[in-house]
Amino acid sequence: MNSYSFAAIRGVQAGRSYYVIMVPLRVVGKLFRYNDEELPPDLRAQRDLNKGRIPAISRYIMEHSQDYVLPALSASIDGGFRFIPHGKEGIDRSLGVLVC
Repeated sequence: MNSYSFAAIRGVQAGRSYYVIMVPLRVVGKLFRYNDEELPPDLRAQRDLNKGRIPAISRYIMEHSQDYVLPALSASIDGGFRFIPHGKEGIDRSLGVLVC
């Protein structure tokens, strides 16, 4: 089984754990695939990809390969992952590795 490991920060909101990770651009499409037809509209939070923007985004990344900045993406995942904290006390409980 293939898995990915990412340095992560864990936070808690309303008693549930949430994670912040940096995902390499080449991995985003592999990790966050979904099929619109499988989800009812009220459960979708993702807007459709505007394929017309792909050339401009690609050009921006290529022209600024050393200093580009992309906005954050938010995704919800259910199961199939685990968080390994760096330590057992203090901030070390919130820093670790998220394995997907």
